Amino acid sequence: MVVHTDTPSIKSRPTDTAVPVPSHTAEAEVDGQVATPTPLAKRPTDAIATYWTLVSNRDYASAWRLLSDSFRQHNHGGDFSAYQNGYQEMKLCSVEPSSIKTIVKSGRNARVSSRITYRMGDACDNQVDFVFEFYLIHETRATGWQIDKVTLVDDLDISLDGAANCGDNMASVLASSLNVRAGPGAGRIGEASYKIKSYLQRGECVRVTATDVDRSWVLIANTPRAAAEGGWVSVSFLDLGNDANAIERLPIVAVTPQPPTQTPPPNVELPKPIGIEHLGGANYVCYNIQGSNSDQLTEQMDRLGPLTSGEDEVWAVTSLAYDASGGSCYSDGTADLSDVRVTIDATITMPCWYPHSGTSQEEVSKFDRFMRVLARHELRHVEIAWQHASTLEQQLRDANICDAAILGRIEDQVWADYDAAQNAFHASPEGQAIRYP
Repeated sequence: MVVHTDTPSIKSRPTDTAVPVPSHTAEAEVDGQVATPTPLAKRPTDAIATYWTLVSNRDYASAWRLLSDSFRQHNHGGDFSAYQNGYQEMKLCSVEPSSIKTIVKSGRNARVSSRITYRMGDACDNQVDFVFEFYLIHETRATGWQIDKVTLVDDLDISLDGAANCGDNMASVLASSLNVRAGPGAGRIGEASYKIKSYLQRGECVRVTATDVDRSWVLIANTPRAAAEGGWVSVSFLDLGNDANAIERLPIVAVTPQPPTQTPPPNVELPKPIGIEHLGGANYVCYNIQGSNSDQLTEQMDRLGPLTSGEDEVWAVTSLAYDASGGSCYSDGTADLSDVRVTIDATITMPCWYPHSGTSQEEVSKFDRFMRVLARHELRHVEIAWQHASTLEQQLRDANICDAAILGRIEDQVWADYDAAQNAFHASPEGQAIRYP
């Protein structure tokens, strides 16, 4: 039985930035220029639209007023001329914001996403598209909403917005490999365990049609594989776009429950499945198996084990989601990627066995040894992933540029090396197929 770990694609959100936003109706003098009165932005989205309209109209003096003091100081040293020259040196013809959406708004703070299209050059024929997340503040009534910083959301892999690429009413898969189950449950404490029926890969699109009573699992349709149609997936591994209430509006489907994993009485510690402690502190998901001898346990692992992206049935699999954060890309074309971080979120799917009281100690010890080897194998996959995440992080910092083509080439090389390292591990004596008993 081959143990397989899927190769992840990076889900990148590099770069904390700072960009401008609208403020109040007032005149402001900037280096001798009188800015056009700017209407008060009552909503964070109005601020984004107003700012980019001003920039597109080359009314930089008014746009300057829409920046927070900290943004102006941090990014331009408080120098309006430097700010204005940055746009002029770009030979900017026009700027068009689109898909402006509020991600979250709380009190005097808000976060808004928008796609920004720049048209530049002597013939205005150079078009560049970015997706930014704008962090806005509303310090006083006199200032209104202002942009305090901006994060460039720049997917180094396929897309800037997975859910957007999938189209309306569709969701994008975040995990490198996501199990599709026959019902809403993976065997966590207090949760039923349903058979794995298919899988999804990162970036694939599905339609979410319903949810369970806890709103933690969703029913999917329009799947890329027939076997996944009508299956259930954990909502935490889907990107539903910027609609924070999407799950709340889904109809609730009552599923005939299977026996859940037993929840311990108060103050009673539930025993862990045999050998799971060999994973240390790693995040894991169980598929529960039953039996009292090797033949029964092997049959259960063969039948209930997860699927790889190649549709191989395996006994364990590691799913990896990568995230890049930090760094700053500025509107004048400069960058500061000194604080970029690349991290991974790893989830290991493992067999979980709670032997009955009459099971022989020899069988328990044998399965514990098997789990130790299985855990070591999967943790090595995670270790290799972290090593290459660290390499990518350092190379992004060294490049210190926000050019998508250059960053893409860096990413491609790192992940090519990553694939080679995982394949080399599988080819090594330590990475060979694991057998039981």
